[in-house]
Amino acid sequence: MLKIILCVGFHFPTPRKKFLNTLKSGMSAKDRELIHFALGRAYNDSKQWDKAFENFEKGNRLIPTSFNRKIEIKFVKDIKKIFSKIFFKKFNDIGNSAISPVFIIGMPR
Repeated sequence: MLKIILCVGFHFPTPRKKFLNTLKSGMSAKDRELIHFALGRAYNDSKQWDKAFENFEKGNRLIPTSFNRKIEIKFVKDIKKIFSKIFFKKFNDIGNSAISPVFIIGMPR
């Protein structure tokens, strides 16, 4: 998978066209998605709102093509397997002894 590094004060140098053309050539949908989100962030940080929105929109359109249902189902099954009743019994005596502790969980990413 492509790794993206964002720089503060991002400005496109002259080879911008060459860079943007690589988005069209043989790159995976997931990599194009990530690049569009990175570009959106860079344009947003440099207050180029129209270009930022355009790239966020393109990135969002690519999400359904990069989503793999089988991989997500396996991921959720793996989470359930790891965080089983046995797992939580190991930690039964650890933590807050209040009757109603708070357990916060976010969305898998």
